Amino acid sequence: MKMNNRILAIVFFVLLALFLFQKFVNKPKQRSFRDTIVEIDTLKIDKLKLINKGNPAITLQKENGNWEMVTDEGSFDVKNASVFPFLQALSGLEAGQLVSRSSDKWEDYELTDETASILEAYKGGKKMAELYVGRFSFDQASRTAKSYVRRGDEEDIYSVDGFLSMSFDRKPDDFRNKDLFNNMSIDSIQSIRLNGADRDDNLEKGIAGEWIDDEGQLADSAAVATYLQKLSQLRGSKFYTSTDNSLQQIARMELVDRNDAAAYIMGIYSRSDTSGQFVIRNERNVLQSFESDSSGIFQQAYLDFLKLMNSN
Repeated sequence: MKMNNRILAIVFFVLLALFLFQKFVNKPKQRSFRDTIVEIDTLKIDKLKLINKGNPAITLQKENGNWEMVTDEGSFDVKNASVFPFLQALSGLEAGQLVSRSSDKWEDYELTDETASILEAYKGGKKMAELYVGRFSFDQASRTAKSYVRRGDEEDIYSVDGFLSMSFDRKPDDFRNKDLFNNMSIDSIQSIRLNGADRDDNLEKGIAGEWIDDEGQLADSAAVATYLQKLSQLRGSKFYTSTDNSLQQIARMELVDRNDAAAYIMGIYSRSDTSGQFVIRNERNVLQSFESDSSGIFQQAYLDFLKLMNSN
């Protein structure tokens, strides 16, 4: 009986020692900082504000599932894809390392109000999150990049993998839709009419889908289809926003849609104030006006059509 009690006592003390060892000596290490810097339900976001390095805020508003940029001059269409990097960061930004817990280091990592890219997310006028994105660093040896961020309501500075800083360094024109025409259906185009100072060109689509010029001659239908495909995807690179009277119209093109007559109207202009510069404008949405030299959108929208007609 004494032997049994001794064995039970030994087992008890062994188990107690194991318990104390696990609880106090071999205690699992826990991170003392956030695993996820910011994580919200992005489907609830209806407004974003981006403040880049102290510049005026860029406001993006969600209306009926689509994003638009709201400015003092009005609202502009925004490609949803241009908003994706911001929503992705807000949906679960994983922390790499805790760099500092002191606001004294904000300036070193470009995380002050004047040096950071600040993203604010809202729902119904209430701020859901605020994220500061500062500078990035690139390690040539490992070929890896890190960006430095912080939450708006905390002093902690974190590093995150990747070029997040570059994704957040945006200007207003970076968000605007740069398509000359939106959602052009080339199969619906029935005629193309170009009127200029020294020429008039007309193409009509026949019953069998062939293209015929105004003299009744068959055009190269494959070449016309290629031109229309290119026009439907045409994008400018720099918006023309001047309000002066320096534009002189060279030509005007109408593309008649069987569902909406003259749905697509393009104005081709030269700029009298700048030699060799042109402007291509969507006349039904004059906000879609783009500057060009002779080899840019001017070449693709206008000169390529002249080349097509001259080859007939």
